[in-house]
Amino acid sequence: MNKEELEKAIVEKIEEMESPEYEFPERFSKNQYLIVLVSVIVSASILIAGAFI
Repeated sequence: MNKEELEKAIVEKIEEMESPEYEFPERFSKNQYLIVLVSVIVSASILIAGAFI
């Protein structure tokens, strides 16, 4: 993809998002944020523990 195609794609996406019909995705709920936080903590713990094995 060259620069002109990229710029055209960006402009098209911006126009799509600015249209009144565009539906934004739902925001994360508290439970979803909690799941992400727990996943990050578990992943970091496994990574740190693996460094000492």
